[in-house]
Amino acid sequence: MVTLEILHSLNGVPQADWDALTSPDFPFADYDHLHALEVTGCAGPDMGWLPVYLLVRNDAGVLVAATYCYVKSHGYGEF
Repeated sequence: MVTLEILHSLNGVPQADWDALTSPDFPFADYDHLHALEVTGCAGPDMGWLPVYLLVRNDAGVLVAATYCYVKSHGYGEF
């Protein structure tokens, strides 16, 4: 049985687990980049971008798939 977790911060995910699923050819999905967006406030509720991380774990609790997205709470346009 697999489980789906929904988190609003990468703080609940070990960096090694997340990065094991990402490609070095797409640096925008690596842990350091996404976590930096959170901790600097560039992405977060105050900016109108709520991070959402979807995690799939197998029976043993091992992270086997993950993705990220943002829930936008305004229509101000972007730069």
